[in-house]
Amino acid sequence: MDDTQFIIELLNDPLWLQYIGDRGIYSEADARRYIEQSLQHFDTHKYGLWAVQPHFGEPLGLCGLINRGVFSCPDLGFAFLPKARGKGIAAKAVSEVIRRARDQFHFPYLTAVCDPDNQRSITLLRNNGFNRYGRYFFPKSQQSTCFYWLNLI
Repeated sequence: MDDTQFIIELLNDPLWLQYIGDRGIYSEADARRYIEQSLQHFDTHKYGLWAVQPHFGEPLGLCGLINRGVFSCPDLGFAFLPKARGKGIAAKAVSEVIRRARDQFHFPYLTAVCDPDNQRSITLLRNNGFNRYGRYFFPKSQQSTCFYWLNLI
């Protein structure tokens, strides 16, 4: 619960809003609710989004595995504050999450979804071995996203 300000800042970053969408996190109470839902996800699935931070420093982003309830495996998710972008932090975090997915959780593959205009995230996915498999429309959404797949076996 000490990360409420970080969650508010990250989830209201212009690129988060543009490429991921408005999650309605505007206050500390909203951020606490978001963190509680994240902790429930960990309790249920034993994985989730981890805070990415340098050795005991302040969090710079989130990266991890999400059970979206629509795929037969977890989905890779990530987002970073502006001060962390362009420094290789996301690449290291994504690589570590992929390693955990394979070695710790023994998933045969991972998925990822990405806004078709988010070139930086698409490049990050491709650089980590993900291949595009077309488009996906989330239930209750009118937006199409690009669907990516990574075989871990």
